[in-house]
Amino acid sequence: MSVAYKKVTPNDLSKKITYFENVDFVRIWNTEVPQNLPIDPQAWQKGYYFPENIIKYAKDISELTVRSDDVWVLSFPKCGTTWTQEMVWQICNDLNFKPSNSLSERYSFLELGCIWKAWNPMYSLSSLEKISKPRFIKSHLAASLLPRQIWTEKPKIVYVTRNAKDMITSYYHHWKNIPGFSGSFDEFVDLIIDDRINYTPFDSHVMNFWHMRNEPNVLFLVYEEMQQNLPKVIEKTAHFFGKTLTKDQIYDLADHLSFNKMANNPAVNFEQELSRLRKENKMSFNEKDYRFIRKGKVNSFKDEMSPEMIEKVNDWLSNRFKDYEIDSDLRKIVFNEYVN
Repeated sequence: MSVAYKKVTPNDLSKKITYFENVDFVRIWNTEVPQNLPIDPQAWQKGYYFPENIIKYAKDISELTVRSDDVWVLSFPKCGTTWTQEMVWQICNDLNFKPSNSLSERYSFLELGCIWKAWNPMYSLSSLEKISKPRFIKSHLAASLLPRQIWTEKPKIVYVTRNAKDMITSYYHHWKNIPGFSGSFDEFVDLIIDDRINYTPFDSHVMNFWHMRNEPNVLFLVYEEMQQNLPKVIEKTAHFFGKTLTKDQIYDLADHLSFNKMANNPAVNFEQELSRLRKENKMSFNEKDYRFIRKGKVNSFKDEMSPEMIEKVNDWLSNRFKDYEIDSDLRKIVFNEYVN
């Protein structure tokens, strides 16, 4: 990977963000455009916003050894990653509803240490080499920033996304409580629009995986479809992994993946991890009742976004996707036209 980056000059809004002890941020992009992938070259070369710490490890991420039997769950943050991780792991592990370890231990979070100084990034990356097969790996990185071998070894990739307004709402509560954001919801929307939140821009992130959705090793999932018909998505995902589940197994897994079960399952709800995070970093959440698995609803943005904010986000999406050839199916997803 040939990486380029530029430092981002903070503005009044971005100064309201603290990503743990990180204070300097950059936009980083891959200048090499692959010729054998169905991507949008313009989207591929977009710069992504991160703490400056990632620069030191971009090469290590790029050169990571990828195995063909890896399982990768990818997404932009707050788009149903945890839900998808648990579904995928259960399908691949014969519906083991009582695993001995938590979801955060069953999956390696590829870039966590590379953007969070308190975590040892090289330990995180080097430890991947020691994990027995198959490895389950989670990442929010854009396609262009993933390990180079992922496109040649072609492991199974499950990408999940959701409508932009629900993503923004969920991401706001995440930032307000975990990394630290002292501004208003309206100001957070402005930061998303200005691509000044980790992993932004959202539009190009989704666009590249949408172009790759028909690749035989890529499964493109939609959060809203999971909400509408989870058994159907389970069956489709099982087929993707070469598994056949009975109707009873599909029912049992759908029940296991229900919001109430997920929110109250210590193996997947990250409550223990959040408690440890608060203690080790002497943190207090702005919302006393904040939970990592927060609502699990479609259209929850309507409870929090004003009409003016909704219009602002819609205008932003319209302007961004003018740059790409967006078809009607993708438009339904990102503009919240998938469900009424």
